[in-house]
Amino acid sequence: MEIRITDCPPFFGALAADLESIEGIIYIEQYSYKMLNEDLPKLVFRKNDINWFQYYRQQIMNMWNDNGEWDCDNLRTSFD
Repeated sequence: MEIRITDCPPFFGALAADLESIEGIIYIEQYSYKMLNEDLPKLVFRKNDINWFQYYRQQIMNMWNDNGEWDCDNLRTSFD
């Protein structure tokens, strides 16, 4: 697993797997303002959902490429 961090708050959460394969899948949770968690849209896109899959895939790749790797070796906690 790889984790990246950003200084810019995203407007959606995403879990993605196998983005380059026919088995590719993207889970999206849209963030909303002052809404209950159960009201938030949760979407699933597979490679055959060509337009939406590509749209979210590109957004995920843009965020991934524009942000830095998380260095857990240098993580400071209140327990240090």
